[in-house]
Amino acid sequence: MISVFRFFALFLILAASNIQAQSGKPVATRTFTPIPGSDDYLVTIKITVEGIEGFAKEEELIPDGAQVTDPNAGGGCTILNNEGKLKYVWVSFPKCAEIALTYRISFTRNLATPPNKKYPGSFRYVLDNKVAVVAVE
Repeated sequence: MISVFRFFALFLILAASNIQAQSGKPVATRTFTPIPGSDDYLVTIKITVEGIEGFAKEEELIPDGAQVTDPNAGGGCTILNNEGKLKYVWVSFPKCAEIALTYRISFTRNLATPPNKKYPGSFRYVLDNKVAVVAVE
């Protein structure tokens, strides 16, 4: 009986994700993973998207007192890190269902914002000759 329940739960999860993917709206999520032996975190941003072509940009507003190092992204994008912002820019967004962007972030000990608190981030892309925006959750 438990295995039937697990199968049904998995089916519902897959069905919900399929409905979301068919809607065409990208989903952008951010996760923090502590780096052993330090106070730093590896931040991973996953963008799940289908059917986007052309210009796209992911932007992170880095909190005051935090430092970003080792930005990494696939798909041949340009990485800019200035004025407290980290930007990943694509002239032509890769044709893939999911892309992962990573960077390492360190917070000063006296930082008022805890490292797991969400800070602003957005994924922008062109859709029907208009800029569409999705918040990074």
